[in-house]
Amino acid sequence: MKKCGELDLDLGFVMLFAAFRSRCSPHAKYYSPDHVSSVPALLCIGEGDEVIPLEMGNELIECFNDPVVLHHPGGHFLPTQPEQRKVYQNFLEERLAVKKAQ
Repeated sequence: MKKCGELDLDLGFVMLFAAFRSRCSPHAKYYSPDHVSSVPALLCIGEGDEVIPLEMGNELIECFNDPVVLHHPGGHFLPTQPEQRKVYQNFLEERLAVKKAQ
């Protein structure tokens, strides 16, 4: 949205849980190859999600340059097992280190 001039907000990063690529035609412009986001992203995708099918969650991966992708065996929720929390922690620590270095 920022690349389209529709958002004047500088996000340092995004963390998306049970997210998906919109299939509404007015949103198509946000998913063109010219609009791949360089915002650091963590995408958390539930392999057993019955609300957002796995394929829809995986389609979002190509919308970011080099996102951290966490697939978990659960469904439509924020996983909180120690190994999953470690992925969140590492991502946030990396973002903090970048911010401190600026």
